[in-house]
Amino acid sequence: MTWKLNRKLNQMARDMRAKVTPLQEFIEQTVELRAQAKRNQDSELEDIANFVQFVLLAHKDVAFLVADVYESRDSDRKCLYLRFLALTLFEFLDDLQVLLNNKFRARVDKIFSGEHFQQEFRKICKHCNKIRESHEEMLRKVRNAVVAHRHHDGICLPG
Repeated sequence: MTWKLNRKLNQMARDMRAKVTPLQEFIEQTVELRAQAKRNQDSELEDIANFVQFVLLAHKDVAFLVADVYESRDSDRKCLYLRFLALTLFEFLDDLQVLLNNKFRARVDKIFSGEHFQQEFRKICKHCNKIRESHEEMLRKVRNAVVAHRHHDGICLPG
């Protein structure tokens, strides 16, 4: 690996790790918002805060894993981080579909009225579904074969 590429990869890892601190601050604010919503018995706001917290935590996990991939010099360790990244993305996209159900969408529509917001929200949901659909098969194969160890044949496992 050339020193320029190595330097670029190190910079990318630093950039990903730098994103974690603001994410952590948002997560802490969201935890407080959820607690406040629970105290006020505002289940709609609590559901939305839960969704935001879920997305922020997944983003933080992805940021750490991407940084670990870039920083790792050991190819076995790098492959492990990539498998964890595939698992995290697969589970996130799968859970996202469950969280963005009709009940949740109705609550968002109730709190954030306005056609423009609703159109943007629908656009985001469609984009998430498109990402899931286009990568689900590959991520599922990685998850089942090498992360979740669904295959019990050692030849299918990394190593």
